[in-house]
Amino acid sequence: MHEALFQYLEVKSEQKLTDEEQQLIKLKFQPKRLRKRQYFLQEGDVCKYLAFIVKGSSRMFTVDNNGHEHIVRFGLESWWLSDPESCNTLAPTRYNIEMLEDSELLVISVADAYELLNKCRIFDLTLRLWIKSIYRHPEKNSYDYQYDRRRTVR
Repeated sequence: MHEALFQYLEVKSEQKLTDEEQQLIKLKFQPKRLRKRQYFLQEGDVCKYLAFIVKGSSRMFTVDNNGHEHIVRFGLESWWLSDPESCNTLAPTRYNIEMLEDSELLVISVADAYELLNKCRIFDLTLRLWIKSIYRHPEKNSYDYQYDRRRTVR
């Protein structure tokens, strides 16, 4: 299962992982299976994990005051699941991450991810690229709660 992550890291970084780095990644990333409609993260929880989708898909969404769902992004194979804002600030997330099909993930705790960032340059480079891609267009990645409030006032 880890081979998919190794391949992803090497393609994105354009560098080859050493045997030592592969062993470290295997040690830190734990396989996890989630069923369709099962949550990886729920609104109000603090995001304590980062996951790599080996097989399956997900959606990250929020629910407005009227009970309407607003999808922020989809996660497909070879993509990451997390709420970086909640991970970094330890604040409760305002998002839900739900699996759209039976999925296989490689999961790492935020603490272990920070440790791995310091020990594996390829992981560091790749994760920075992912985070940069999320924040490149923040207006596309966050739900506008002001818009929701304006709609309920009318």
